[in-house]
Amino acid sequence: MSGRIALEHWARMPAEVEIASEFRYRDAVLGEQTLVVAVSQSGETVDTFHALREAQRRGAKTIALTNVVDSLLAREADGVLYTRAGPRSAWRPPSATRPRSRCSSSSRSTWHANAETIEPEEGRDLASRLLALPGLVDRAIARLDDYFSVADRLAEVQDVYFLGRHVGYGVALEGALKLKELAYVRAEAYPAGEMKHGPIL
Repeated sequence: MSGRIALEHWARMPAEVEIASEFRYRDAVLGEQTLVVAVSQSGETVDTFHALREAQRRGAKTIALTNVVDSLLAREADGVLYTRAGPRSAWRPPSATRPRSRCSSSSRSTWHANAETIEPEEGRDLASRLLALPGLVDRAIARLDDYFSVADRLAEVQDVYFLGRHVGYGVALEGALKLKELAYVRAEAYPAGEMKHGPIL
């Protein structure tokens, strides 16, 4: 979802986001001018693999975005971008390697955006912010004791809502998913502006 926002803003290219398991059940309009980016941490996710194959069958070019070198998706796609985030670990805080690798790949993607779609001042501001990200990640990781303190206060909570707007909505979805996977706590994500249409009682 963040990639869609970035592409539309900086490269002025239309982009869509699709859940891989649902992709083959729609009659998507694809062709030789379409690029499908298949995202999978392991590179072995079956639904994502079938979505990639369906996109290729319909004539689209494909790129795999994955962490695992020589994985199934990496071998099958027309091209591959590796995140090089290191081994996945669900029980400890993520190392700075993952966000740093994403920062560097984001930087490269930004420079490839059409020069006519981004103002020089915005480009300089963006570059400055990207260069600052590794330090901000280090600061966030250094606050581990604060996170444990918050976790202790919330240990008995059984229902959690994650709210986000714009790029933050994708972060909210990921947060809710990770809480369900790791703590087995019921969690849902909502666009912040939609909270008034259902969950509030």
